[in-house]
Amino acid sequence: MNARRRRPLPTMLLLAAAASALAGCGPAPTLANVQETVFTPRCANAACHGGDNPSQGLNLEAGQAYANTVDVDAAAVPGTVRVVPGDPDNSLVYLVTQQAQGAVRKMPVGFDLEPAEVDLLRAWIEDGAPAE
Repeated sequence: MNARRRRPLPTMLLLAAAASALAGCGPAPTLANVQETVFTPRCANAACHGGDNPSQGLNLEAGQAYANTVDVDAAAVPGTVRVVPGDPDNSLVYLVTQQAQGAVRKMPVGFDLEPAEVDLLRAWIEDGAPAE
């Protein structure tokens, strides 16, 4: 006789759903969370994408980031857009977190974003890069 007990299908589905929900833990992919988690602490400083003269005219400070990224052509790499809502793989702001793109080196300069930060940025863009 088989000593192992079989779990009923509903229990297995419940366990799978719980595991899936836990895997997606972290901040919701909203602009506010991207701003707080990525742009403000990692990008929006006077030496890079903040202050009076942000690099490439890309100001990522709170209250400025959306208007400077979503559906905005990237002057540094002609033919690209900074953030294409729903399409991180064609969004320069996301792509430069992975590797250099044309004349734009990998960002942020000098260190990598944490995987959770990259995932949050990607998820926000995938969700359509909503303003709120």
